[in-house]
Amino acid sequence: MRLNQAQSLIISAKKRFLPKSLFGRFLTIIIAPTILLQLIVTYQFYARHWESVSRNLTAALGGEIAAIVKIYETTPPDQVRPLFALTYRYMGLDVHVVPKAPIEMNTMYASGALAQLATTLKGHFFYPFSIHYTKWLFSDVRVVIGLPDNNIEILVVSKRLENPTTYIFILWMAGSAIILLAVAIIFLKNQIRAIQRLAIAADKFGKGQDLKTFRPHGATEVRRAGTALIQMKERIARQVAQRTEMLAGISHDLRTPLTRMKLQIELLKKKDMPIEALERLQGDITEMEKMVESYLLFAKGEGSEKPINVQWSAMIEKWVQGYDLHGKKISLIIENEGYISLRYNSLKRAFTNVVNNALREAETIRITTNYQANFATVIIEDDGPGIPLEKREEVFRPFVRLAPGRNLDSGGNGLGLTISRDIVLGHGGDILLEESELGGLKVVIKIPV
Repeated sequence: MRLNQAQSLIISAKKRFLPKSLFGRFLTIIIAPTILLQLIVTYQFYARHWESVSRNLTAALGGEIAAIVKIYETTPPDQVRPLFALTYRYMGLDVHVVPKAPIEMNTMYASGALAQLATTLKGHFFYPFSIHYTKWLFSDVRVVIGLPDNNIEILVVSKRLENPTTYIFILWMAGSAIILLAVAIIFLKNQIRAIQRLAIAADKFGKGQDLKTFRPHGATEVRRAGTALIQMKERIARQVAQRTEMLAGISHDLRTPLTRMKLQIELLKKKDMPIEALERLQGDITEMEKMVESYLLFAKGEGSEKPINVQWSAMIEKWVQGYDLHGKKISLIIENEGYISLRYNSLKRAFTNVVNNALREAETIRITTNYQANFATVIIEDDGPGIPLEKREEVFRPFVRLAPGRNLDSGGNGLGLTISRDIVLGHGGDILLEESELGGLKVVIKIPV
């Protein structure tokens, strides 16, 4: 149980902190080991080299300062100045005797080297002293020692305390990491660009758009994926063409006997056949014709139509104005406007199927259009009987009608919503059925911008 909880926490942490994009993950894979390696190397360098060198430097400098103090204490005043001149010449220590003044001993030091020097000096004498940089960090160091009669001020160049190779080493490591990161970013962007183009091509293919400008490029694996996408598109196009040709032939074969049946009805009208039987037969023939047309439209798809750019809400408004309402009410609400690329006639067929269903079942229809950054939406609501929740997915299946006893004029042939959903999905969007505030059905059509 605890193991499962630990695994869950690890997975949750990965999802939370791991970058979402492929580019970010590639950079993490490159940067994380580099930084870890540099930290390990820096620590080892500091622990084994820098610290020991710094300790030796401060020990040597502390001994020289203690020697200067001892010389001052044991040498006659008239001989002190020549000796201090020698310390400057051979040790690089600029020593001056200054008037007596109070000294505030440091308790906090700007760097570890000053702290080590203070520890060393405490081991050599008990006089009060102060140590500080003259200007800023890593500049020259001033050491002031309070003797009984005077103070000694010693100016020490920074290289006596700080090892310059340490900072050169750190700069080299930081510089090499920055150069590595820059080169990695340049190469990664080129590789990610190929994957992004492949994703865009796959998205266009899913929306039925043209892929003539797409050419596989990039790494071998990305090229293989791009080539597979093109081959899949060609196979699907061939299958759609074969299906369309086959159904077109079936439709033609069905229309021929239907035409003969119409002629026979015209001949029967001249005889004594009851008019009711003739009307029923005529209605059956009309229904068969409409069914054949619907089957053909559903089967052949919309792959041959090219997308065009249109104003979303203006297009919906134009479609709504073309309806003959027969006393029913349709209201249109336009919330935003924008341009979108779509297959005009196919989407009009999807919209018409939904609105026709609403006109058959309801008296009042409300249509709302909205255009946002990612999706263009049209919502068709009515005050009809609606569709039960458990039946809302079933009505998208071909040839499914909620009321099988209804005739074609009232209930359709069971392909309206199926065709509409097929068209909307072909645009990369979705169609949803919900409950309307008007009391009936709410159909939401979302098309990606």
